[in-house]
Amino acid sequence: MPTLIDCSDLKKTFITGETETHALKNATCTINQGEFVAIMGPSGSGKSTLMHLLSFLEKPSGGTYLFEGEDITTFDEERISELRNQSIGFVFQAFNLLPRLSVWDNAELPLLYDFYTKLSRSNKKKRVTDALKSVGLSHREEYQTQYLSGGEKQRVAIARALVNDPKIIFADEPTGNLDSKSGLDVMRILQKLHEDGRTIIMVTHENATAQHAERILRLKDGIIIKDEKVENRLIAKDIKELK
Repeated sequence: MPTLIDCSDLKKTFITGETETHALKNATCTINQGEFVAIMGPSGSGKSTLMHLLSFLEKPSGGTYLFEGEDITTFDEERISELRNQSIGFVFQAFNLLPRLSVWDNAELPLLYDFYTKLSRSNKKKRVTDALKSVGLSHREEYQTQYLSGGEKQRVAIARALVNDPKIIFADEPTGNLDSKSGLDVMRILQKLHEDGRTIIMVTHENATAQHAERILRLKDGIIIKDEKVENRLIAKDIKELK
């Protein structure tokens, strides 16, 4: 598989007054197209910082980051914004939906800020329709998201992440606010997207959730201390419904 992300000695330092906080130190990793990777570590280990750097939300303080062979540290803000819009889909623990908008309108939001591909209205409509169908919410498209269950809200968030046809989906604690059954439903969707060729990078503190990935990057004190293949990987579609 082609290499999508290649990081070497990646660093991130936050400066507050005279205090320096080294959130990430010498992080080195490679992620190939089509992989499903979990990032784990205790609070303060740097896992969220690593995700923010990999998804272009933050710039590294040092080291190298090659995305599809290009050094992203040389990109200007316009190019970074284009990459975020075209290459990245985000799924958050808190869903980050607009509660008074419909399921359809929430899923469509990234397309309203698409200044690059200039899709026709019919193509945009097809993308939203396909995204909602892929998460099983075609029948809910007119509902305001404030009336949905937590699991349904997260499925809307996944649909929203899909509409720009991203190369990578970043999922930050995607099951953290869900009960076990809803969390398993979300993992079924993420694994299906992975089977269809999507690259998934997921931050989680839950070992059971991480076991749905192919690889786990374990962080401690801002350093990747282990890069391990998941043995006996959990396949969500094979797990019986939880009651």
